[in-house]
Amino acid sequence: MKLRIAAVAAAAALLLGGCSGESPAGDGAALFTDGLCVYESGGKYGYINEKGEVAIAAQFDAACGFANGNAAVELDGKYGYINTSGDFLTLPQFDFAQSYDGSLPALVKIGTKYGYVDSSGKYLINPQFDDAGPFDESGTAVVMIDGKYGVINKSGSFVIPAQYDEVNGPGDNGYFVVRTGSKMGYADSDGKLVIEQKYTDAMPFSEGLAAVMTDNGYGFIDESGETVIEGQFDDCKAFSEGFCAVMLGSKWGYIDTEGKYAVNPMYKSAEDYSEGFGIVGLPDGKTFSYVDENGEIVGEGYAKLSAFSGGYAAVKTQDGGSMLINTSLEPQTAEYEEISGLFGDGYYIFRQDGKYGAAKPDSEDGFEPLYDALCSSMQLLVTF
Repeated sequence: MKLRIAAVAAAAALLLGGCSGESPAGDGAALFTDGLCVYESGGKYGYINEKGEVAIAAQFDAACGFANGNAAVELDGKYGYINTSGDFLTLPQFDFAQSYDGSLPALVKIGTKYGYVDSSGKYLINPQFDDAGPFDESGTAVVMIDGKYGVINKSGSFVIPAQYDEVNGPGDNGYFVVRTGSKMGYADSDGKLVIEQKYTDAMPFSEGLAAVMTDNGYGFIDESGETVIEGQFDDCKAFSEGFCAVMLGSKWGYIDTEGKYAVNPMYKSAEDYSEGFGIVGLPDGKTFSYVDENGEIVGEGYAKLSAFSGGYAAVKTQDGGSMLINTSLEPQTAEYEEISGLFGDGYYIFRQDGKYGAAKPDSEDGFEPLYDALCSSMQLLVTF
């Protein structure tokens, strides 16, 4: 398992995984925040408005999306905060920073320590942690101090003491996976160990179930720790829309919440369901298709494709053209060199003649491809 805490990455990160064919968009995030979107020109970053006009010239070495009227930017190796006019609210002084959303303390790094600030640079939680992740929607953050991991709340108080070798989560029920030595279990947001640490691997809860490693492979437990699906799988993911991708041998399929196969394991890969469709890698090892709620393959074999978001998905044909399709698998845009999935505010990013623009399906909103890249939140989006 990967530790959730590894969230302090460079501002330009590749989102598109080469093996799954998934798109960088589709998680509900907006492309424009506070009316602005990060763009790249000549290796520097600035901000444009929804008409594609430059609002803040490209001058920063890295730039985060705006949140609550501020954005973290990097200049000459240090991060500070600017307002929507491009003026500094906090001069560059941090070795890393994330934008402050007005509610959850923003993660910063100074020297070798991590802490949390507001957009004025005032410390809400002093830099004291050897490693730390951002606050999530539950209002908690995973931190490390003196080689041990725990969980803090917005006031900086530990809700789970820093006593574990690993902390992962929380799941959608608020439980964290906690590891001591080689054994994993679950703790709730009050720090109480609710499921004994007896598993060699464990994953966060999703839709009431969590995958755990048993002597016979991965199985699933419920929130009381009772086994619901016996261990039998060589690998698995999390439940989504009532289905879970599982691997048997080297082949992937899907099970339902009773552990029955909804799609027999016969595919090279499988991704989570979204808006009624899963994604599978076909046996040829080169193409991908969708699988519907009945377990039937739908659509042709694509070179790459994305999860559905807002009724649309990005696909790349075997001929190299990229477009958006709807849930009837009908093309909804022209073909581009590259395209992203749909963002939470209805935009998609496309590339043509080596430059990036943005548009909305069935709308005149958007602008022509003018920029070297367009970005959302803290990550440089790589479309396909």
